[in-house]
Amino acid sequence: MIFLRPLALEDIDDFLIWATDPEVTRYTRWAPYQSRKAAEEFFERIVKQHPWFQAILVGENVIGSLTLDLGKGDYQCKAVLGYVSAKKYWGKGFMTEAVSLAVERGFQELGVARIEAFVSPLNIGSQRVLEKNGFVHEGIMKKAIVRQGNLEDLFLYARVK
Repeated sequence: MIFLRPLALEDIDDFLIWATDPEVTRYTRWAPYQSRKAAEEFFERIVKQHPWFQAILVGENVIGSLTLDLGKGDYQCKAVLGYVSAKKYWGKGFMTEAVSLAVERGFQELGVARIEAFVSPLNIGSQRVLEKNGFVHEGIMKKAIVRQGNLEDLFLYARVK
């Protein structure tokens, strides 16, 4: 069974398992972490300040994290979902369950009408997680991101309340 709770500095050892893995970070907006110090700075600068940065727990183990970023101004009706997990937990349904909880809580806690996710066209596993959670593939955004030095397309997925 999956649980979500705020990610905390005490989770840094688990965080470093996935955050240092090039295979895990292949489709993220960030490169693999090279040091514990860099990860600690990330926790201080970003995680502690973020209003919805959740750890994904299986039992006592933090296997990944999820974020919901609430839109600002005219975009306050939506949030953008991001997620990552350690490779050893891929393909076991954990992320599908975690995204389900995040979407449910996101609609309730943030009061949004729409949750979006941006996914690499090559990231089939992530596309499946979203589709299993009722997200609809709305289109492709051509040359939408520079990811780790490469200009890439993104698929836009969304689910509305």
